[in-house]
Amino acid sequence: MLHNDPFSQMGFKINVILLTIAPAFLSAGLYIMLKRLVTFFGPEFSRITPNAYAYIFVTSDIVSIILQGAGGTISAIATEKTFLDQGVNIMIAGLVSQVVTLMIFAGLCVDFYRNARKNSHLQPACRRQFAGSLKFKLVVGAMTFSFLCILTRCAYRMAELSEGWGSEIMRKEVDFIIMDSV
Repeated sequence: MLHNDPFSQMGFKINVILLTIAPAFLSAGLYIMLKRLVTFFGPEFSRITPNAYAYIFVTSDIVSIILQGAGGTISAIATEKTFLDQGVNIMIAGLVSQVVTLMIFAGLCVDFYRNARKNSHLQPACRRQFAGSLKFKLVVGAMTFSFLCILTRCAYRMAELSEGWGSEIMRKEVDFIIMDSV
């Protein structure tokens, strides 16, 4: 039985599970934003169609959420360490898939940016003007910052769970509060 482990309490585990899957919903917003940018600046500068961004990346995040949720559920109801560890491993697999998805997305973003910028002379003057505006730069900056926060958060969560429930990283309250509340 795991009843001696303070981290085996269901309430704590449910909080960690919900905090683990939250970035998937935030990243979906980034995928939709890129879809809109590709549509606006020109699908011809993207390796995939605008709709493919939503379909591919949201589907990948759904798979990630399912893995993380399944692993979290197994961990939350586990009464033996073997099942607890299996649940953690499934959660980590979901986080790894989320990080891989984010990295592929980042690569496609950079590729689109380079292609659109290299061919900016093909854009109408109004689009070039919009791309140079402070509002647009702030939006792109916010998207980049959000992406980096989500990626950092997922990497932190993988490290946190890599040693199982109650790991040393999980017990560092200041780090936990910073990484989970920001």
